[in-house]
Amino acid sequence: MSTVKKLAEEVQKGLAGALPQLSKTMRKKLAFAVGAMIEGQTPNTVELANLLPLETDRQIRNPSSLYKLACPFLCLLLAATPAHAGGDDREYRMRGDYWEGTKTKPVSAEYGLFGLVLIAAQAKASPAIDNASEQFHARFFLNKPQPVYLMVQERVHLNNYLLDKVQPTKLWQAGFNNDFAWPTAQVIDKLNLHLGDLVAIARLNGDKPSEEETVAPVLLYSTPSPPKTVDGYVFSFYSLDAVKLSWQVQEKCNGKPIFKPKELGYKLGGSVFDVDWSAANVRTGEYCLVVEGQRWGNNHSAVRQTVIFYHQPVIR
Repeated sequence: MSTVKKLAEEVQKGLAGALPQLSKTMRKKLAFAVGAMIEGQTPNTVELANLLPLETDRQIRNPSSLYKLACPFLCLLLAATPAHAGGDDREYRMRGDYWEGTKTKPVSAEYGLFGLVLIAAQAKASPAIDNASEQFHARFFLNKPQPVYLMVQERVHLNNYLLDKVQPTKLWQAGFNNDFAWPTAQVIDKLNLHLGDLVAIARLNGDKPSEEETVAPVLLYSTPSPPKTVDGYVFSFYSLDAVKLSWQVQEKCNGKPIFKPKELGYKLGGSVFDVDWSAANVRTGEYCLVVEGQRWGNNHSAVRQTVIFYHQPVIR
């Protein structure tokens, strides 16, 4: 018998006593959904569906059905659990439709062994405002409706703050109206973090770093309404090794830089650095940032990172 099935049977017994008004069919569906979330330790409903036994009702295995079944129940369960009620509420955990908090291991430990890791791709707007607010916003542009893997973290990991695993109520849409807002009272204010301490990335080709990234640059802001235009972009990288680098921007990744490649110079291993590109008077369209060079020291092997993104200057 699978672990999920065993968990579901125990959950179903508890539900029969706690919620006798639920029908037997609903108790069974809810029990399997909760069992999968306990086993998988993730809110990703596609991954949860793959954990369910093959003989499970096809309707339960549908990711959207799983989300509707399990999310409200687990939100209540987490709120009533003593470990969360009396513990450090800043700890990384599920908070409704996203996960947020401080992690026990450094966030950088999850970057893997790539020579360069893109940790942030952000749109810039003027003037930059870093006011205290009850909510922070992450907004981004998409060419078409598609899944997005949004992550917000500290640029300098003093608290190991992380926000990720965002589950939107509906698929992210084409345009610049994709806006995720989260309250600052739960974690941000308790860590005394400001908007300027944070960086964000919205990956479009999976939730893991890779040597070629496709992203939707994220505009972080704290005002009730977003800025009107994008002035440029900041891309933040983590370098595992000591490297010497240059960068360029190409239109549609055609191999032809739109300006002469610029030197970034030497970067120490374990450091974070930025590539700042002003997009003033740049036409709307797809662009490609290429950062390349070589490792420094005994190993002079090549290192390269490609970032594909769409420049849309008008936010609203």
